[in-house]
Amino acid sequence: MRRSLCATEGSSPLSACCPGVQDERHGSSRRRSSCLGHRLGGGDSTVEDHTERVLERIRKRDPELNAFSQLNPGALTCAKELDATPARERKALPLFGVPVAVKEEIEVAGLVTTLGGRGNTTPAVVDSEVVARLRAAGAIIIGKTNMP
Repeated sequence: MRRSLCATEGSSPLSACCPGVQDERHGSSRRRSSCLGHRLGGGDSTVEDHTERVLERIRKRDPELNAFSQLNPGALTCAKELDATPARERKALPLFGVPVAVKEEIEVAGLVTTLGGRGNTTPAVVDSEVVARLRAAGAIIIGKTNMP
C-alpha cells in the first residue's frame, strides 16, 4: 500500500498535513495533491525546487515511457511567481504549486495543441477553461501528455 509522503503512523495522509480536514470521501490522488499543496504553501519546500525535480524526473523517464508530447517551458517561471505569493494568499489556493499534466487535446496558452497529429503548429493564444481553473487554484501546468 502506498503512503503519502507526509502521513504519520496511524493517521490519514490528508489529516497529517492538513489538520482539521477529515474528508475521506475522495481518492488518494486528491489527498496527495492537497497534502503537497499544503507542504509547498507552508514553506516546507519551494515550488520552484519541486517543479525542477518533477521536470528532471520526466526528462529522465519519458524517453522510455513516451508519456509527454511537450513540456511547458514556462513552468519554472510560474513556479517562481507562486513562490513570491504572500502566505495569506497561498491558503486560498488549494492546488498551490501542484504540478499538473494535461492531455494533448486541451489548450494551454503558448503550447501547440496537436490533437495527436502533426497538422497544427500554431501555439494556443489562451488557456482552455479547465487549464484556467487549474492555474487559478495554484497548479502549475508542466506539460501535455500524448494521446493514444
